[in-house]
Amino acid sequence: MTILTLKFNVFIHGISPNFSKEMVVKNLSILFKNTEEKLRPILEQERFLIKRSVDIRSAHKYVCALKKCGCICLVEEEEQDGIVMSIDLDAQ
Repeated sequence: MTILTLKFNVFIHGISPNFSKEMVVKNLSILFKNTEEKLRPILEQERFLIKRSVDIRSAHKYVCALKKCGCICLVEEEEQDGIVMSIDLDAQ
């Protein structure tokens, strides 16, 4: 199995130090075309699942878009046989 055939989950895991919470909420509302009131609770959670079961390229696209909004992201390989692998897409 190669990294291209694996499936990953993308999470928001916090707010980048250079952004305020309100700035991130506003940016996410534009990205997701939703109200700030509906998106604000996402940032109050330790981590929030944004996209489930995507390939590594799609996960990277989500991370890039979310980072522009001011989010810290976490990408984890979908659990297989009880093993979870986290991927740092910034380490490229």
